[in-house]
Amino acid sequence: MVEEAQGRGGAVVRPDWNQIRREYVTTGASQRDLSKKYNVSKSLIAKRAKEENWLEKRGQYVGKIDAKVEQKTESIIVDQTARLYEATNKLLDKVFQLLDLEEALAPRDLKSLSSTLTDIKLLRAKDDTEIAVAENTISVRFINNDWDGGDDA
Repeated sequence: MVEEAQGRGGAVVRPDWNQIRREYVTTGASQRDLSKKYNVSKSLIAKRAKEENWLEKRGQYVGKIDAKVEQKTESIIVDQTARLYEATNKLLDKVFQLLDLEEALAPRDLKSLSSTLTDIKLLRAKDDTEIAVAENTISVRFINNDWDGGDDA
């Protein structure tokens, strides 16, 4: 079906329906916006959209995008969980090192142990905000070498 539209100045224009449909489906542009952009009447776009189920195709496209976003989000969560387990294991190793000492723990070591146990508690946070705060807190301690008692010099 070849449809023509009268453009500005009375010239006959053949709309690029593939481009118009693709833009409608993938960008969320309104039929009115496309009418202005491609110099095609809104009623002609509406007719074509109805005949070719553009609204349904838009819904399918959005569904595919949502599925990809969900898949990427799940991947990120898995990666974050793995990092949290790794951090927890490092902290537990430090706790065991401190507890294996034969001599009495110095105040600095007790402070380090307490800090490490607090970090482990933070890693057990239940929501994303708590987890982000925990990761940042632990990262800062690790960078500053405070996680193992730091240097008191």
